[in-house]
Amino acid sequence: MNSQQVSKAQIKYLQSLKLKKYRQKYGCFVAEGRKVVEELLKDNLLKINSVYAIDS
Repeated sequence: MNSQQVSKAQIKYLQSLKLKKYRQKYGCFVAEGRKVVEELLKDNLLKINSVYAIDS
């Protein structure tokens, strides 16, 4: 497991994905919530670029 701090550039990128034009530009989206993420990981239809998580 690769555990690193998130850089300011990564935070800016993730925040940009809130806007449709950037989701379309990068071909990426943010999935939030344990159940949603688990389903996406099981599905194998999407290429997973990155996974960010916090310990709660």
